[in-house]
Amino acid sequence: MPFTLDAYLSEPLQRSVIPALLTIVVGLVARALSPRSNVKWGVSHGFVFAVQQTSGNVSFHTLTVFVQNLGRAGSENVEVHFNYKPEHLQIWPTLNYDTTTNPENRFTVSVKRLAPKEHFTLELLSGRPLPDVLRVRSDAGDAKKVTIGPSQIFSPWVRRALLFLIWLGFFAIIQNIYLWISR
Repeated sequence: MPFTLDAYLSEPLQRSVIPALLTIVVGLVARALSPRSNVKWGVSHGFVFAVQQTSGNVSFHTLTVFVQNLGRAGSENVEVHFNYKPEHLQIWPTLNYDTTTNPENRFTVSVKRLAPKEHFTLELLSGRPLPDVLRVRSDAGDAKKVTIGPSQIFSPWVRRALLFLIWLGFFAIIQNIYLWISR
């Protein structure tokens, strides 16, 4: 016996409930599909080099901070806040940025706009311990810190095969739900 609303709701109620539910579903889908910025950041690498000099060992500290906009809309005024100003700082890929120091002596690197899927890395180098990243934010709010690590990159045919299997499983689930409802 197929599933129908007639057994559960009267006709006037069906005329009001179904449009309301459709409005809610369409609104949620439209909100989920609307383009938004999504800035994420993480520390991908840090290292201490012990360099031998004639006067003894000298330590050099390095740190790589990775910032990326994973959203489908641009992100405005991306700021990376450090505990204090590092001795040396470089941004890659090269782009225009500003630096400021607030009254509490906190150091900030500001990028005016980060396009969708665009990223940059801040490379820090110092002869003393490096500052901590206090926060990363944009006009859309605080960025989310994520764990970053090296990962194997699979060949395109493996990625396509996995994507095909995922879609196949998704459609199998939908088919089974439909068969279960239509019993």
